[in-house]
Amino acid sequence: MQDISAIIVAYHSEDLIVDCVNAALASGLSQVIVWDNADDQGSLKALSHVEDSRLMLIGDETNEGFGGAINKASKHCADAAQILLINPDCFVTADVVQGLCREFDQPETGIVAPRMTYENGQQGIAGGPYPSVLKEFLGKLGVDRFVPKGLKSIILSLFKSSSNGASYYDSLVPGAAISVDWVSGFCMMIRAEAFREVAGFDSDYFLYFEDVDICRRATEKGYSVKLVRNISALHLESTSTIAAGKSRHYYQGLSVYLRKHGTAGSRLFAKTLGLVK
Repeated sequence: MQDISAIIVAYHSEDLIVDCVNAALASGLSQVIVWDNADDQGSLKALSHVEDSRLMLIGDETNEGFGGAINKASKHCADAAQILLINPDCFVTADVVQGLCREFDQPETGIVAPRMTYENGQQGIAGGPYPSVLKEFLGKLGVDRFVPKGLKSIILSLFKSSSNGASYYDSLVPGAAISVDWVSGFCMMIRAEAFREVAGFDSDYFLYFEDVDICRRATEKGYSVKLVRNISALHLESTSTIAAGKSRHYYQGLSVYLRKHGTAGSRLFAKTLGLVK
């Protein structure tokens, strides 16, 4: 397995960070960097007793968001062939790391992610088509909470990736790896060369949609984005997200994404539906 550096961006993640880091270290990674975005450095203090030469604890007591922190932390993993991004509420295994790494045997592969499994066994969306204003509106209405499971699957199947027609529903079921428009930063492995070629994450995004954006820019450079569906990583409810406030940052991220990649019509539609200002 090639050298792989992991970056974990923590923000008031003391409850989960030790288990997350221990899982990452046990998976055989070459390096694990924890960047603490909180001014009190609580996550780094929680890890102070973890002794492993592969672990680097770092932070500058400023919070520039997820992408900005990844960009700063990435300067410390110059020798890595791949960079693995792990949320502090995500737990990887050796099978996950090795499964993702194998996809890079294909030179066109730029970014990959596993399926997402919640603690209750349900599957989360770990990738799929580019954002749709209609889907975001349905999500805001909470349609998924009251429609029957079969109807929900049909709705998810209607939104398809531009690359090969893979839908959101396809991301929820095991199978062969598929090309998608984007994969989630909850557990994302990116070719280090591709990361440098696109100049890392766009720091205009604070917490959401930066993963969609970097996948889009990598695709424009000729790299493929894949969801590896025969492996899955455990994803809990994020303490970082709870502390930062999901809804506010989510719709701010959507607004930035539509400004950079949306059409005038999509921006107007999003404003009309009250998704963005």
